[in-house]
Amino acid sequence: MARQGKRIPNWLDRAGFEADKLMRVNRVRSEVTRISHQAEEKTRSLSAKVLELAEAGKELDPELQSIVDEIKTFQAQAAKKDEEIKAINAEVWIEPVPPGPPPPPPDLVAKRLESYVDAKPVNFNCPKCGTTIRANATFCPKCGRKIIR
Repeated sequence: MARQGKRIPNWLDRAGFEADKLMRVNRVRSEVTRISHQAEEKTRSLSAKVLELAEAGKELDPELQSIVDEIKTFQAQAAKKDEEIKAINAEVWIEPVPPGPPPPPPDLVAKRLESYVDAKPVNFNCPKCGTTIRANATFCPKCGRKIIR
């Protein structure tokens, strides 16, 4: 029977219905999740038991034995990856040696001066008389001719 006076709008009734429906769905989902976790735990227990039997050398169904072999392969791969992680974690940063200062640019004037200083004196012959003259001589010691360079 409808109340006299103000009546609750239909959309409010529907919102209440939808909220109740959502709460019931969430409750059932929570139960499904709990049951799934229990099933996964039992599956892990079964797997552990089968692996124990295989380790003890018990005869297993060929299909189970192939699964056990795959599991052992995965475990060996995981152990290798653990060793790889340990090796990576053991790496140490080595600070690079900073480069030294760049060499100074060559001094062209000093280089020319060095070439004059380091040059060995070259003796030559007088153009007039052919006498051997020292490199730093200004006149020929025999004929007296002035040496022009």
